[in-house]
Amino acid sequence: MLAGVYRAATSPAWLAYLAVVRARRWMYRRGVARAWNPPRPTLSVGNLLAGGTGKTPLVRWMCGELLKEGLAPAVLMRGYGSGRKAPLLLNVGAPAPPGAGGDEAALLAHALPAVPIVVCPSRRRGAEALLARRNVDVFVLDDGFQHLAVARDCDVVVIDVSRSHAASRLLPWGTLREPLPALLDAHVICATHGPEGEPLPRWLLATAHRFGIEIARARHRPTNPVRLADRAPLPAPPPDVPWLLLAGVGHPRALVQSLERAGHRFERCFFFPDHHAFTWGELAAIIAADPSACWMTTAKDAVRLAPMLEAANPTSRFLAERSYVVDVELEIIEGADALRGRMLAAVQG
Repeated sequence: MLAGVYRAATSPAWLAYLAVVRARRWMYRRGVARAWNPPRPTLSVGNLLAGGTGKTPLVRWMCGELLKEGLAPAVLMRGYGSGRKAPLLLNVGAPAPPGAGGDEAALLAHALPAVPIVVCPSRRRGAEALLARRNVDVFVLDDGFQHLAVARDCDVVVIDVSRSHAASRLLPWGTLREPLPALLDAHVICATHGPEGEPLPRWLLATAHRFGIEIARARHRPTNPVRLADRAPLPAPPPDVPWLLLAGVGHPRALVQSLERAGHRFERCFFFPDHHAFTWGELAAIIAADPSACWMTTAKDAVRLAPMLEAANPTSRFLAERSYVVDVELEIIEGADALRGRMLAAVQG
């Protein structure tokens, strides 16, 4: 009953959203709306679903491949949660305050110390601010598939195959940002979070075949956990205590599955919204639930937890002594040559 009322109430919003996204992409395709052409070759990484699909690890992988080719990439990103209007340049000049560009920008800046990370709602202003200080060979747009105001030479779209895009509904009913035909503009699909050894969904293969899109397949590998306070590695074997998982990410189920495949087991999991700003009360309540436990959290969450170590209270001491951070690395297990070839062809023109 309530579901039917909700659908009826949101139907006009759904139709309006569908009309807007279709019209917007049509206008850019036909040149009615003009995109800015960056002065460097530009690669885009994006997705169709709201929420975590694995874009950030793919950006890291692509930048790493570009560096191996002797190229100088730079990442252009909005910087979710940074609240900034002016461009912020990370890994360029003096260090920025911790977390100034948001958790994902900080994560990329730490993982790619040789790569400028540019945070600005206007990718054009960010790119121009960077080029005024440093020359680069190629731009990588983070979360760029719907950012049509910037032209690109290669569109890589991340598809989380553990969630059915074909059956998903558009916002605000579901989490689909655009209808599937938007993939007509993609050059490569990178399939993530799929069960290893199983074929890709038929709808994905059919879509790629229909639009002539290359397919790569990737998996996420957790790194060895390190202590939040001092980056000391987790002892082997780990402490024989209950383990809790604390995470504010877009796709917690995929996170749990990847950690369990790596051998980690958790008594309880505490999930929060993506980019969540943890409060002292929340952390104290979790500690009170099991003071003997150790915690595991993600590298993205660690960006927001690390400043809390500076406080002198029992919660901060617990974080320092009993919290461990696990990162994820992307491994392309199928189609790496096709993806790399598309990237380099776009860069070389």
